[in-house]
Amino acid sequence: GEHLLSVLSRAQTNVQIAAPFIKSYSLERALMAVPEGVSVTCVTRWRPEDIAGGVCDLEILDQLSKRPGSTLLVHPHLHAKFFAADDVCLVGSANLTHTALGWRSPANLELLVELDSQEHGLNEWWTKLTANSIVATQEMKVALAEKAEALRKSGNPIARPEADPEETTVWTPQCPRWTGLWEAYVGDEDQMSAS
Repeated sequence: GEHLLSVLSRAQTNVQIAAPFIKSYSLERALMAVPEGVSVTCVTRWRPEDIAGGVCDLEILDQLSKRPGSTLLVHPHLHAKFFAADDVCLVGSANLTHTALGWRSPANLELLVELDSQEHGLNEWWTKLTANSIVATQEMKVALAEKAEALRKSGNPIARPEADPEETTVWTPQCPRWTGLWEAYVGDEDQMSAS
């Protein structure tokens, strides 16, 4: 996280951020490092299940809207994590969250590698990403908030953010003697009833 802030603080013209999960307090900390007058373009995933699951915040739109020259874009299939300040970028596994960036304990074990964004096709990747993203709006924010709240109120399990939509069924035991599950786990299925 401190390396990210150091890179962002050296930006002179623009900052580019792409991360599926962005928490408002982490974005605030990152934006504080960016010098005034530097434009910020941020791309996130913003799926209802991400919002309902608490891994991404809707408030990031308001934070970016308050900063002149800043934009929030949405790409529903984003998985990459990319942070750039002019031609220096960090690429790796860390989302823009306190846990991912080591600003909260226990922290995730993450990786961010510093690269020149003019190499490895990174500028071309960014151009393609932004061209295939849509601009976030207040209307979109309201609709996502409603969908996320409906997910929370439904009482149904919220799919893991990285789950394949085809594999989101949640198995729950249906046997009358649930304590018999232990026998199945340890390989003694003969002790369980056929039901």
